[in-house]
Amino acid sequence: MLAMARALVTRPKLLLLDEPSEGIQPSIVQEIARILLDINKQTGITIVVVEQNVDMVFDMADTCAFLEKGRVAETCPVDNLRKDESMITRYMVV
Repeated sequence: MLAMARALVTRPKLLLLDEPSEGIQPSIVQEIARILLDINKQTGITIVVVEQNVDMVFDMADTCAFLEKGRVAETCPVDNLRKDESMITRYMVV
């Protein structure tokens, strides 16, 4: 949270977050997602989140991109993922 606050002080146009839920208590993860949505709505900052926590993605994202070997393999609206999780299975199941 401190790192996000420091980044926001500079009033960026883009905020890039790498695994913001890693090592965080599950109840706090939902709060982080809510705060990030509020930041986006209030400031208009574009927020790009690299995240493996599918529930967090569902809570906050509009669009999801799946990376494979360092490249974007597929993108889709998050609403489509809720209806058909086949892409999640294809790209995220080990």
